[in-house]
Amino acid sequence: MTKDPTPDAIRTYVVDAGSNTLSEVMPDGTNRIIAFIPNDPVRDSTPTCVAQGPDGALYVGTLDLVANLFVFGPGQSHVYRVDPNTSESYLTAAHVWASGLTTVTACTFDRSGNFWGTEMFEPTAGPPGDLVRIPFANPAAVQHIGAGSLPVPGGTENERLTPLALSPRPGARSRELFTDDQIEADLDLLERGQQDDGGWTFDWLAWSPGQSVEWRGAITLRALNTLGAHARIRLPHGGASSRTS
Repeated sequence: MTKDPTPDAIRTYVVDAGSNTLSEVMPDGTNRIIAFIPNDPVRDSTPTCVAQGPDGALYVGTLDLVANLFVFGPGQSHVYRVDPNTSESYLTAAHVWASGLTTVTACTFDRSGNFWGTEMFEPTAGPPGDLVRIPFANPAAVQHIGAGSLPVPGGTENERLTPLALSPRPGARSRELFTDDQIEADLDLLERGQQDDGGWTFDWLAWSPGQSVEWRGAITLRALNTLGAHARIRLPHGGASSRTS
């Protein structure tokens, strides 16, 4: 559902993964096909999302599951641009805007005009899934920024949510959301994060020296407990909350 900037009217659009089409649901409930998303037997394009861009056009992401996983390899998904008011035939109304994505599942635009998409599978041998950002002014610059962790909106440049931040203990139900490789890679990163003074630090904004000291102590205890729980280090009975010297 979007607001058309010209008549200032609410309009409703839907992508149909079965018919590979982008349509408008009219006020009387009928369906107007605007564009057919290009498809062939070895691609299985499957449009999965649509978002309105800063220019008022519609941008459609595709899954291309067969092409990405079984035929050509990763990087086969596209983002198509469609003018909802086009006079073109629906067979030719979809135009490739960006390429090189892998199994797009959702998409949107932020207030700065950046296109954001989620991928079901990452295009490398890394953890499954990724988050992609595409600057509106440069759709060739596809930026994979997830890589197994997620940036924190409004946080510092390097502030991220990692698998261990969301699931720090073995056996937790949340572990079903992550692969063993993701957890092991995050444990390696945690080990490398130990500072010269033996403690760990945090990646969010430090408001004052006193706050930094307090948080570093808490983060260090959390790191030791997490590493101990995964048998990366041996802790005294009772965990890192006990006296360790």
